[in-house]
Amino acid sequence: DDIAFYFVHWLTDLSGADATPLTGATKLAVKFPHTVLQSFIRSFAIVGRLDSRNETELMEDFLSQWWPVHLGCVPPADATTIALMRLVIQVQFPEEQRAVFDAFSRLSLSDRDILGSEMATTGVSGTVFERSPQQGGPAFLLYYSPAFLRQGCAKDAVAALRVLAEIYR
Repeated sequence: DDIAFYFVHWLTDLSGADATPLTGATKLAVKFPHTVLQSFIRSFAIVGRLDSRNETELMEDFLSQWWPVHLGCVPPADATTIALMRLVIQVQFPEEQRAVFDAFSRLSLSDRDILGSEMATTGVSGTVFERSPQQGGPAFLLYYSPAFLRQGCAKDAVAALRVLAEIYR
């Protein structure tokens, strides 16, 4: 209940961010992308399970539920599954998701392995992803990788993924 309340509080706070006396909450009504709002609302059900699942289980649930059906397949079942799922989902838009999905298979084995191991390291002691069990740590978060990949997909998704692999190295 507390988590749901926090989300609703955040949403109402956002809606009043650019309030104007006669025209209402323009930030939410006019400027906020509908796809982002839909994603935010869609995530309520997943975040609501924080009380019964650990962080890693919840993340894997999220990745499974948000895997894009327009790709027409399930992610491959190997050591790179979590990395591929994270990379595809974080670019958000169907065209870029297809580009990342296709580009991932064209990476060298070394690049796929480094992305697979680094992106499946949880950083939470005693937890591993079921689909890509990777022990060890520390875990690194490349904070701006979603924006970097979205921009990189416009030019060369393989090159963008290679850069990410090199940063993890």
